[in-house]
Amino acid sequence: ADVAVTKTASSPCIPADGVTQGTYQITVNNRGPSQSYDVTLSDVLPSQFIFVPGSLLTSGLSQASCSYNDATRTISCNLGSLPVNNVGQPD
Repeated sequence: ADVAVTKTASSPCIPADGVTQGTYQITVNNRGPSQSYDVTLSDVLPSQFIFVPGSLLTSGLSQASCSYNDATRTISCNLGSLPVNNVGQPD
């Protein structure tokens, strides 16, 4: 399988309290030619971001489960199986 990963960030804004706020999104796409099994994803949160508990969301990945490790600033997701041309987003 050919699994592609892209990461995009929103434009950060600085509200009155001076704390930069923004979001980023990771998209996983299985481009084929076959299904992918036991797909995992790990990503280190950029230093300018603060993790907000409860903010990990998934879209298009019914089997996905994600967690955050504060000590390593790492987001880890078990995405399960990805059929060909399936696009999912652990945000």
